[in-house]
Amino acid sequence: MVMKYVFILGRNPTLSVAEIIARVPGEVAHLSREALVLKHEGAFDGRALMNELGGTIKIGEVKATLQNPAELVTALVADLVALGKERKLFFGISLYPLEAGMKPEHVIRLQELGITVKRALETGGVATRFVRSRENALSSVVVAKNKLLTRGVEFLVLVGRDRIVVATTSAVQSFEEFSFRDYGRPARRMAVGLIPPKLARAMVNLARALKNAVVLDPFCGFGTVATEAMLMGYQNLIASDIEAQAVEDVQKNIAWIHSHYPEARTIAPKILQSPAEAIAKKLAPSSVDAIVTEPYLGPVLHGKERPALIQKIIRELSALYVSAFRDWKKILKPDARVVIVFPVLGRGEYLPILEDLTNLGYRREELVPDQLRPNAAELTKRGSILYSRPGQKVMRELFVFTLKT
Repeated sequence: MVMKYVFILGRNPTLSVAEIIARVPGEVAHLSREALVLKHEGAFDGRALMNELGGTIKIGEVKATLQNPAELVTALVADLVALGKERKLFFGISLYPLEAGMKPEHVIRLQELGITVKRALETGGVATRFVRSRENALSSVVVAKNKLLTRGVEFLVLVGRDRIVVATTSAVQSFEEFSFRDYGRPARRMAVGLIPPKLARAMVNLARALKNAVVLDPFCGFGTVATEAMLMGYQNLIASDIEAQAVEDVQKNIAWIHSHYPEARTIAPKILQSPAEAIAKKLAPSSVDAIVTEPYLGPVLHGKERPALIQKIIRELSALYVSAFRDWKKILKPDARVVIVFPVLGRGEYLPILEDLTNLGYRREELVPDQLRPNAAELTKRGSILYSRPGQKVMRELFVFTLKT
């Protein structure tokens, strides 16, 4: 049986879409900058899936497709009545565009809709509380803190030009857990640069590796890729770095994960000290299924560097990366994937190494299918995804490569 699910996309919707496509089989039915509707064969556990995604804010199951906004009240009331009259029901409504260019607030008056639903329920003897916000959509924080997943429901109302899709939220992103791991881990230094846990998790999913696959991070830093992969259930992880301090930091952060997450205590990543461009000396040939890594992105920049310095950094990083890719060929299995971040320096200057990697035998993977590219705003002409946090002087450019057989 074909089911339809709604994914509310994160701050970088292009990355969110790429991750969902890589992780969940199905056909994209609708896509906007805020939401993706996926046709999927059979049902899945939204909460379990949410625990493995890094770039999705909410997951919902489609309940109805309507042709007229006037049908909304009846549809929402019917769903709420089905939950029973034994207790007070909490409900909220979030509006999203079903397709590019739609302004759902021009079609539906959100507050008026909620109040009408509330009155209809109370007339029928059902006590309710309408959870509202000043915005079109409730944040995942509001949904969780107002118990809409346990004592009621959040309706996701996606408005298109000729239809309205109604879904109910089954899971929201664990914002507190991501923050806890980002800021609570014992080893972290902002001056060095930290890959966000959400990005690390999305990158692991882009590798499309099985849970028993050998996954390597040869520039492990503080071990974010390894620790997120541990929590996702990956059993055979290798974390390596050239710096002795990084190896010590990874050990601390893995021990911290073991102490706070019992489900990960049986997973013990192998930790190595090695230059990334010489890791083949430490590992057996053709033994690695996937590499997921954020390499050294260069020295800390302040935004006022001279062009000559930027070019020098680009030359040095380009040489390092090409050397690393050349070495990784020795340890990667045929058709293995490399999910990697390149820096974007200065005023949007990229590392000019794509042709070098092609010559080494790597193929750049399309992160988003052609038919979805018009909505993929963060997709560059190079086929990469740009990712950055506010105030950063160096943007991240995300690629997936496959080693050609």
